[in-house]
Amino acid sequence: MNCRASGIAVSTVLLTTLLGASVAAAQTPGGTPQSTSATTNTAPAKPAAAAKPAAATAAAKPASATATTAPAAAKPADPAKPASTTAVASATPGTPVAKPGDKPGTNAAKREPKITDTKNSCALDPAKPYFIEFRSRMAVSYGHAFVVFGKLNAGGHIERANVAGLHPAGDDASSWLAGHVVPVKSETGPSIGDLEEKYVSARYCVNLSEAEFKKVSAYIRKKQADSPVWYANTTNCVAFIKDIAESMNLKTSGPVIQYPEVFVNNLRALNTSNEASLTVIPYNQWGVEAPKDVAKINDGLRR
Repeated sequence: MNCRASGIAVSTVLLTTLLGASVAAAQTPGGTPQSTSATTNTAPAKPAAAAKPAAATAAAKPASATATTAPAAAKPADPAKPASTTAVASATPGTPVAKPGDKPGTNAAKREPKITDTKNSCALDPAKPYFIEFRSRMAVSYGHAFVVFGKLNAGGHIERANVAGLHPAGDDASSWLAGHVVPVKSETGPSIGDLEEKYVSARYCVNLSEAEFKKVSAYIRKKQADSPVWYANTTNCVAFIKDIAESMNLKTSGPVIQYPEVFVNNLRALNTSNEASLTVIPYNQWGVEAPKDVAKINDGLRR
């Protein structure tokens, strides 16, 4: 209909104008009539059909995700992992963290492997079947130093032996803490963790004849009897085994306040003409990769 046509009645013009304005206003910029949109939006069948699958899909995915992840969240922790995590020694230099299931006050020896099951780095020498091995082991603090001394069998394994080392009496960490300020009561036998290979950080073995062994054993027994206290600054575990080494005319280095692992590694280096291996780094205690020659001695020569 043409709005400019002549002879049309005013009412017809007005009607046409109104109709044309309605059509123009009903179109969107993209050319899609709003009335079509309105029809689509108001038709209940299509939106309902489209909405239901969408809701079902949305609901199904979270449900599936929940079904997948829920068991993982509820899965109990592997009991072996906490054990390996806590198997680094305790707050005291001579005591590893208590193992799961340990009863308070349980004797350390009852948890320890038998001394004859422990490994050693000693040489096979039929003329010298006895030995003393200076050892250090890891702990949460700075570690512990001690000696294992006894007799080897024909295969080089420990036939019988004893452990001697200076540490605060008991398993209470408060004694160890107090021992950094004042001397505290000591013990001079094995401490928790001494016979567990996973804690050993350094070792140096000296083969002995029967006569040499008797002499060393007598000195150790006397040293144990003469060490009633432990004091971190002077009479500590390093000082204890250093005195034993020097009684055997072995070369030692450094003060008594040093990492047990460093002392034992350097004791071995000085007495095996390997001074290039002297160090101030406690590799295992700090979790640092050791030089190959040091790692070979501490790990590769274990029987």
